[in-house]
Amino acid sequence: MRTKLGLVAAFTVLLTSSSAAEAGPGFRVGITDDVDTIFGGVQWRVPFARAGEGIFVVQPGGDFGLGLSDNVNFMFRGTAHFAYMFRVSPDVILYPLLGPSLLIVNFDRANDDNDNDTGVGVDLGLGAQFRQFGLELWFGISDDVPDITLSVSFNLDLG
Repeated sequence: MRTKLGLVAAFTVLLTSSSAAEAGPGFRVGITDDVDTIFGGVQWRVPFARAGEGIFVVQPGGDFGLGLSDNVNFMFRGTAHFAYMFRVSPDVILYPLLGPSLLIVNFDRANDDNDNDTGVGVDLGLGAQFRQFGLELWFGISDDVPDITLSVSFNLDLG
């Protein structure tokens, strides 16, 4: 009987302690290639289902980036990543992510005309959460979004 109560208590602690890292607003900064930019933005994690040892979350976000190459003025990006977050230690959560991405890039063309390109694609990646800090690496699986994105995030603890 004590073993069952101990398991229930441990499971309850795991559920309540993991919710702060898996939900809420956050800020992120990063770098992309093949629209060479540095960016800053916001994200919001919304848990929507528990499965096994982890939890499914949707993470909508928006970024503004400044060009690192001569022909890119700025970019806007909206994302809606879906992730399965699972705890590997009390302070570390790992997760794969997948989701759509909308990218608007303003180019400064050689003929002095500004031009906007819009692309829609899908991101596939991995993430790690270390307490409130996160690290994500996304790969664009279509030509209309950056091939590689690396972001560092800070998630607010609302708990």
